[in-house]
Amino acid sequence: MKPACALLALTAVAACADDAAQPVDAAVDAAIDVAIDGPDIDAGPCGADFFLTGAYEDWDSTTNTFDGVEFATWTVRGEPTRTFTTNPNGRVELCIGRGHVSVIDATQADYQPAIYVTRPEVFDPPGLFFFQIKGIKTTRVASFFTEIGVTPDPARGHVLIQQMGTPRALTLTGGGTAFAVDNNDDLTWAAGATGGLVLFTNVAAGTSTLATTGAIVGPTSLPVEAGKLTIATIR
Repeated sequence: MKPACALLALTAVAACADDAAQPVDAAVDAAIDVAIDGPDIDAGPCGADFFLTGAYEDWDSTTNTFDGVEFATWTVRGEPTRTFTTNPNGRVELCIGRGHVSVIDATQADYQPAIYVTRPEVFDPPGLFFFQIKGIKTTRVASFFTEIGVTPDPARGHVLIQQMGTPRALTLTGGGTAFAVDNNDDLTWAAGATGGLVLFTNVAAGTSTLATTGAIVGPTSLPVEAGKLTIATIR
């Protein structure tokens, strides 16, 4: 009597033709290889890329008066397929490349154009860190700068830095007066360069270098453009 045929996973064997070993179908072999060697289920929605996520909030938003910047388009410069439109609560979810700085244009008709500069290393390990930054409405710019006693120069830009962890005093080349608040719930901007959020006003257009005591995890070479708000998160 012939020995019973072994059942192969993922295939149905109708009958045994003879005693010889049967070759595994190429398609089945490929399917098994994918099952064994395929991407880890924990790779996330971006595969080998980095899943960038965080909150893009209105300038005057706090926990008690939350206002996300909705329907803002975030697009990585030079990579137009990497784009995302913010959720109604201002949530950003975007796949970016690893191992380098990504420069992202953030546009929304009611808000001053923004440039978000980031490196994945700032948020590693994923899920532990995320950004919480702010955009400012074009109709709010004049009154805000009046409040802090600065006349905005249309030929210059402004730079907003989010510091995660213990705030350190920051410096930025390109000029500009610095103002700071403790965190996103603090709307009382005061002169100084130490805080959870630090704003450098009227920075010369070009490339500015960010520095502080000790090492910075995150981008330090920041593009500054006239009439735009450059934003970066560091730790």
